[in-house]
Amino acid sequence: MTGYDIPLSLGVAPHPLGTGSPRKFPSRGCVVIPESLKIEEETLPDYVPGRYYPVRIGEVLASRYQVVGKLGYGMTSTVWLARDLTYDTYSAGVNYC
Repeated sequence: MTGYDIPLSLGVAPHPLGTGSPRKFPSRGCVVIPESLKIEEETLPDYVPGRYYPVRIGEVLASRYQVVGKLGYGMTSTVWLARDLTYDTYSAGVNYC
């Protein structure tokens, strides 16, 4: 089974300014890792790329959650930090297989 759990921010009133804008990430001065270089969970013996959604830093999911960074990983999942653009809060989302 594969999928992506969208985090929910329950019990929080919408941000008074309405929907937030996605943050801009630097395009220069950053180290770009070649796609051919395997990192972290990609080095695990049972890792199969097709089982996971290819999350990208800065990507906006469901027109609401902007991916900010990776929090951690394990054998069957990766946990990402996302900014909720509606409530201006942060949530964790799980990319699992």
